[in-house]
Amino acid sequence: MFNQDGWQVKMKNIFLVICLFGFVFSSPLMEDGEIYKQKEELKQLKIELNNFYDKKEQEYQKHKQELAKIEQKTTKELQEIKSIKEQNQKILNEIKQIKVSKAIAMYNKMPVKVVLKIFNKNIADGKIDEVFDIITKMKTKQVMNVLKKMDAKSATILMNRLTLS
Repeated sequence: MFNQDGWQVKMKNIFLVICLFGFVFSSPLMEDGEIYKQKEELKQLKIELNNFYDKKEQEYQKHKQELAKIEQKTTKELQEIKSIKEQNQKILNEIKQIKVSKAIAMYNKMPVKVVLKIFNKNIADGKIDEVFDIITKMKTKQVMNVLKKMDAKSATILMNRLTLS
């Protein structure tokens, strides 16, 4: 029996060794299988990411084109607005010129005392530049008559400006 028990012990040991070897050698195979599975998952993930990237790139290009169109439209509209503004400014300048011409004609026809009162009021209000602009456009005879009757300080300022311009 000793032999049989020894035989059985040896057989059990051999069986355990075989099982152990089987387990040890099957582990790398399982790991290789797991690695293969992970590689396949990574490949699939890469495909999905590439598809996602391509989709986002297409969206980006589409939005980029839309923004370029909006920029072109905005630039065109801005040019139109500038053109309209220039036209309006030209019209305003013409109106202002007509208005000034009429005002100058009126100042030339007014009595000197009335013109003098208006100029003195404007000078007192700090509008000497306006008075100067009007004087430069009035007839010389009318300006001389107004300056003769104006106070010396205001007349001197206006004459100095006339000589400098």
